[in-house]
Amino acid sequence: MRINAGSLTVHGELQKPSKTNAGGVITTTWTSVCDLWMRIMSQSDREYFRASQVHAEMTHMCETRWNNEIKRDRRIVVENSDGDSRTLNIIGVENIGMHNHVMHVICKEDVTAA
Repeated sequence: MRINAGSLTVHGELQKPSKTNAGGVITTTWTSVCDLWMRIMSQSDREYFRASQVHAEMTHMCETRWNNEIKRDRRIVVENSDGDSRTLNIIGVENIGMHNHVMHVICKEDVTAA
């Protein structure tokens, strides 16, 4: 399966966590890994009903080109056209067709992230 570049209209930043221990207090900071272009579908999109049954916490599914940096412990920050950002925590990754061309990234929106 190949992906149509014209459908990848949403820009996001893939980030990975970095933990530091300062006097017994563990702090998580997020570091940019790479930029991503993707198509984002909300859980209500009918074609992904099956995926929401497998991943009950899913709020969004992102379709993007294969990228081996996309992993479950990471997140995608998407800036909206109004300047606000949304944080999508990655809870699953599907290699569509097992050909390393197209990925479905299963996410849960973090409503507490600033």
